Amino acid sequence: MWAVRLRRLGNKRNPFYPTLKAVRAAAVARANSLPVLANPGVGGR
Repeated sequence: MWAVRLRRLGNKRNPFYPTLKAVRAAAVARANSLPVLANPGVGGR
C-alpha cells in the first residue's frame, strides 16, 4: 500500500500528483459555485 501525502508542495514527482491536483481543483470549483448559507447558530439570520 502506498502512503499518499495530501500536500502537493514537494510532491510533484509522485504519480498521484496530477490526479490530486485535478480533484482539488474540481472541489474548489464546486465549492465556489454553491451559495453561502447563513448559520443560525452563530448569529446568522
